[in-house]
Amino acid sequence: MDITSGDTFSTINKNDSQKRAEEDDSEIDHLTHLPDPILFLILSFLPFKQWILMRLVSKTFKNLWTHAPVLDFQAPKSRFTGHMTCHCCGAFHGHVLPVECYFYYIELPRERFCRFVSRTLVEHSGYTIKVFRLALNYHHHSWGESMLKRWVDFMFTKDIENLDVNFDESNSFEYHESTGLRVMQVNTSYLYFLPPQNFISKMLSAMSLQYCQFSTSGFGTFESLKYLCLRNVVLLDNQITNFLSKFPMMLSLVVEKCVFGEDFFVSNEVLTIKYLYIFDCMTSTWLTYNVDVITPQIMEFHFKGVGLQEFHIRNANELQSVQIDIDCADASQEAGVRLSSLLNSLHHCAKLVLSSWCIQVLSRWRSGSEYLLQFHSVRNLELILNFVKEEFPGIYYLLQCCSNLKTLTISIDMFNLPESVIPPELWPEIYDFPENNFWETHDSAVTCLQYSVNTVTIYGFSGRAVEVEFLKFLLRNGQALEKIYIQEFKGEQGDSVSDEWWVSNVAHIYNNRIANAVQFASTSVQVIIK
Repeated sequence: MDITSGDTFSTINKNDSQKRAEEDDSEIDHLTHLPDPILFLILSFLPFKQWILMRLVSKTFKNLWTHAPVLDFQAPKSRFTGHMTCHCCGAFHGHVLPVECYFYYIELPRERFCRFVSRTLVEHSGYTIKVFRLALNYHHHSWGESMLKRWVDFMFTKDIENLDVNFDESNSFEYHESTGLRVMQVNTSYLYFLPPQNFISKMLSAMSLQYCQFSTSGFGTFESLKYLCLRNVVLLDNQITNFLSKFPMMLSLVVEKCVFGEDFFVSNEVLTIKYLYIFDCMTSTWLTYNVDVITPQIMEFHFKGVGLQEFHIRNANELQSVQIDIDCADASQEAGVRLSSLLNSLHHCAKLVLSSWCIQVLSRWRSGSEYLLQFHSVRNLELILNFVKEEFPGIYYLLQCCSNLKTLTISIDMFNLPESVIPPELWPEIYDFPENNFWETHDSAVTCLQYSVNTVTIYGFSGRAVEVEFLKFLLRNGQALEKIYIQEFKGEQGDSVSDEWWVSNVAHIYNNRIANAVQFASTSVQVIIK
């Protein structure tokens, strides 16, 4: 017979007591007595639908969710993916659903979503909403217009600080077809039309709208709105002046793949905007349009498109950053005049980023003009190019223009080589030089290389002969150079991405073809391969 000592019994009792205490503790509602700000912080890490379920966890959450500072509504995606056994009827379906199953997969989830959103908006307390998001597929289904109008009324009349609305979450359609620079059709039937009501918001500071159309003529004033982002939106206002009059505090405007009038961005009045970004926009008939604005406070201007018409950013004395990215087959002398006119109006900028088209067009325009653009304020020049013969005169010309340049960045994109935008019949006139000898024959004094450029970064270096010759050119002429960074390529977030094999290969190229083949202008320069 085994006899257990008293110490053992004591240990067992102690363990049982501890276990019961832990079980009791697990049943205690630790959330009830927490302050509301802490509870809101906890809930902010959960999807909004989980807020509703939290009512079952604690009595405190029963009414707390109606004060939610974040409302995030995402329309459900269809659970039917095609070529699957139907959960409704048990049959196998291809791409098309029979009528009796369509309701189960499409209509029923949509109806539940609509009831959920409508109930939430009705029961919300009216407390300040920091973020309101809504994403649905307006053109895919027949949404009740009166219901959507109530949602829109809520968004534009309640105390909301940040509004993000996407009327086509799937982003599955294009609403234009084009040939060359002419737009053949703009189909707006899929786009939700914001009702022209006298919306007035005193708290809204940031707004993003996607896939809709509207005119601000019927709107009230958005007194606090500073940041506006529009994507795939049809703007029915005639002029930017009328548009911005509804947003007197506007600092930043982003328009991407939007449709507006040819002279929407033409105004004789002073605009107080500080950040302007125009990406891949169009008119109802053309992919190009006029831009002529007076913006004495503008600090950043980015433009991406397929061509230039009359383009001026006037009185831009506070400009810090400019990026011009154009993908166009038009490299006429007239295009060069328009580009040089635009760049001349942006000469106050501290950072200038240009794409391959700009550099090739400057190559041709420079050949017919003795005028040298003056970029005395540019300290940081970034050229996004393919480093081919057509770009060399433009690169050299820009180095001559930027007399006080400190940082030069060359981003070589070998994966998207464009066709030359210079007509072949003009090649003998512009490119009458051996490709590999261009930089060797252009060792004449370049002011910025003599006195100011101290850092050069080259992304996408692969060791081609033309790249090696350019690096030699920099080392021969860069008297103020301190560091040259050679990196494989730039990642999406601007970080460099390299592997050991690439580093070893480039180091071998540098040591055998460059380091001992050129006389360095700067005795303190460091070449860093990473």
